Amino acid sequence: MTDPAIELLTPFITGDTVLIADEHWTLEDCKVPRLCITNRFRANAPKSISFSDFENRTEEQFSRIVYRLSKERAVVYRCLNLAAELLRIDGQLIIAGGNKEGIKTALKQAKLLFGTEIETTIHSGYRLAIITKVKATTGIDDNDYQQLREVTTKTQSFWSKPGLFGWDKVDRGSEILVDVINEQLNGSVLDLGCGWGFLSRAALQQNIDTLTATDNNAAAIIVAAKNLAPWTEQVNIIADDCGESLAANQFDHILCNPPFHQGFDHQTQLTEKFINQCARLAKPEGTVWWVVNQFVGVSQLAQKTFSQRDHIERRDGFDIWRLRAPKW
Repeated sequence: MTDPAIELLTPFITGDTVLIADEHWTLEDCKVPRLCITNRFRANAPKSISFSDFENRTEEQFSRIVYRLSKERAVVYRCLNLAAELLRIDGQLIIAGGNKEGIKTALKQAKLLFGTEIETTIHSGYRLAIITKVKATTGIDDNDYQQLREVTTKTQSFWSKPGLFGWDKVDRGSEILVDVINEQLNGSVLDLGCGWGFLSRAALQQNIDTLTATDNNAAAIIVAAKNLAPWTEQVNIIADDCGESLAANQFDHILCNPPFHQGFDHQTQLTEKFINQCARLAKPEGTVWWVVNQFVGVSQLAQKTFSQRDHIERRDGFDIWRLRAPKW
C-alpha cells in the first residue's frame, strides 16, 4: 500500500541525509541515506543502518534529518528530540504525516522544541513540514522514553517502556491464549513477536526445555531481556525479522500474537508473512498457537501452509487458532 507521507519525504532523502525510520520504511528505503537510525531490525542491513531504540550513537551533526511520523506519541517526541540532537545549527528536519495521525500536535511540539516558525504544506490530508534549527535546544518531554519502568496490574508486575504497542498493560488476546495453552507446552518453544515477553513468561511456567523469543522492535528486545532474566539458561532472545534467521523445522510449539498493522495501516501481507514463517519454523508434528482479532481470516490465509486449522475459541473479540501439519 502506498504511503502518502513517505512519497512526500522521498525526494528529500539523499546520500547526505539522516533517516529516522520505524516500521513504515523498507530496507531499500533505509539504504539510500548516509545514515539510517531505526528501531526495526532488518536482516542483511549495511553498516549505514543503525539498529537501536532511537539512540544517538554518534557525535557527528548533520544538515538534514528526514522523519515520517510514528504511531506512538512517546516515540514521536523521542524522535523529535533525537533529530534536534543530530542537527547542526541551520540544519533542517523534514517531517510528514497525516492529519488523522497526529501531525498537527507533533508540529506544535516541534515548534516548542526548535523555537522557530515551521514551513508547512498541505497535501490531501497530509502535511509536509520543514523545520530549521536556529539555536541549541533543550528537549521536550518524551515521557522518559529510554527508561524502563515497572508496571503493576491486577494479576502481575513486569518491566516495560514506551515504544511498545500497549506497553503499560497486558494484552487481552495474549491472556486468553495463555488460558487455552495451560499445561499443553513441552520441548522447544518459540514466541514469535514476543513484545515485552508475556507469552514467553507464561510458557516458562510449563514443562518446556528451551524458549526462543524474537521481535524486530529494539524496545521489545530490551524489555524482554529484563522480564525473562530469571530463566537465562533456558531462554534465547533474538532481534530478528519474523524469525527469518532461525533454522527451519525446529520448534515443538510456536506462540504468536501477531501484529496486523504496519504503521497506521492494516496489512494482510503482514499476517501472511507470520503464517508462512510459522509453517517454516514448526516441526512436522509441531503445533502453532495463534491469537488474533476475530476479523482476521486465519483459516483462509493459512490453507496453503497448514493442513490442519482448528478454531479453538472466540472470546472478547479474539479468536484462538491451533495450526498443525505444516505443508512446507
